[in-house]
Amino acid sequence: MVMTYEPSSRRVDIQVDPMRADAWRAPPYYQQIKRIAENALRGDGYLIVWQGEDAIAVLPDREVKLGRVTSEVVVVKRSQAENGVRYDVALMEPDDPRRTEMLGATSGDVEPARPPG
Repeated sequence: MVMTYEPSSRRVDIQVDPMRADAWRAPPYYQQIKRIAENALRGDGYLIVWQGEDAIAVLPDREVKLGRVTSEVVVVKRSQAENGVRYDVALMEPDDPRRTEMLGATSGDVEPARPPG
């Protein structure tokens, strides 16, 4: 695994070895990755695990498989929930009108998300 930070989008990227694509889910890595993801979200950022060109967004309560990323941007929406804050994430084209609706007081890329490297 290789972890990098993309300051323009406040994105933490974790690139995994294709031969051990699920190693990041094993202890103690998974708990640490979840903590990093939660901290990134609090700072209007987010964390993506890259399995090749396929992206998985890691949120405090779940993972969201975004799939293969081409020209899309990652949009993260923060909303108030009964138990605190809830985060949702989606891939959208930069000119998708739903992106403006979803953004409000949220974060997301200003440029297309791509695997590091």
